[in-house]
Amino acid sequence: MTAPALSNRLADLAERIGERSRAVARLRREAAAVYLDGGRLLIEAKAECRHGEWQALLARAGVPERTARRMMQLARSGLDAERIDELGGPRAALDSLPKRKTDHGRFELAKPTAGQFLDFMAARTARIDAEGAGRVAVRREAFAAAVTRLREERTRRRAAGLPCGREALLPFRVAAAAAKVTLLREECAALAAGTEARNIEADMIGLLDAGEAATA
Repeated sequence: MTAPALSNRLADLAERIGERSRAVARLRREAAAVYLDGGRLLIEAKAECRHGEWQALLARAGVPERTARRMMQLARSGLDAERIDELGGPRAALDSLPKRKTDHGRFELAKPTAGQFLDFMAARTARIDAEGAGRVAVRREAFAAAVTRLREERTRRRAAGLPCGREALLPFRVAAAAAKVTLLREECAALAAGTEARNIEADMIGLLDAGEAATA
């Protein structure tokens, strides 16, 4: 059965409604991704907090403890942003996770399995690598732009019959050198962060293996 033809006005409204609907879906997925990222950051922060610092950190961040706990639980769940959106958002996704009854008769989310924990650590390492690569790419583009400006200035000066020696191009050479140093520093920082993340991941795998061997 062929759908009836719409008037120009209704066709225009349908297109605008579709755009809004797609925008809402995109924002829901982005919100889920932000929720997960926040949970991962909270997990990292809590691991570094000393006694008494956790509450101070939450107060500084403006995050209620219950919200922080739920964000970390969802980050540990192994669910991605698309799946969270399919389940109806963070709250519905949390409700879908397996729960266990505590000694006090309350229900709480079950602890993640070893596989889920390792998946989380692998995702953390991948995220750190991706963030480092992104920062390096930005610095590399800045260095390339500085080199391009140096070459363009040298070409312009030659064409105009102006001096184009080291002193004449000194500001451009300094800018290119500074950009190169910044790039090298960013590359070293990204390498160090990635190496540390992989070392932590390897340590966690070793601890889990040791725990399984001890209980075997």
